[in-house]
Amino acid sequence: MGSKRTASIRIETFEITTVRRRPSSLRARCAACAAEVEMLSLKSAAEWAALPLATISGWLEAGKLHMEEIAPGWLYVCRNALERQVKEEAANKEVRILPRATAKANARGN
Repeated sequence: MGSKRTASIRIETFEITTVRRRPSSLRARCAACAAEVEMLSLKSAAEWAALPLATISGWLEAGKLHMEEIAPGWLYVCRNALERQVKEEAANKEVRILPRATAKANARGN
């Protein structure tokens, strides 16, 4: 009888998984501002402005904010436009309050 030979084959495999998180902010070109600005994710924009996400979304739909799609599904808001809109909203609230306060002050003075 002859001897039997056996062969052993060993295969090693490995896998690399890359998880990319969407950055909360980045510098990118805003087409509306025609400048490189800080762009914020929708969630970060709402946190920065201390407003509900629905308010930010409403401003975007109304065209009050500049938005860029950096990658498919990655929407970012121009921080410059957000700052202007927040200031404008604050000024509008002050204007609504001032006429009543002025009327009361005038009534007391007379």
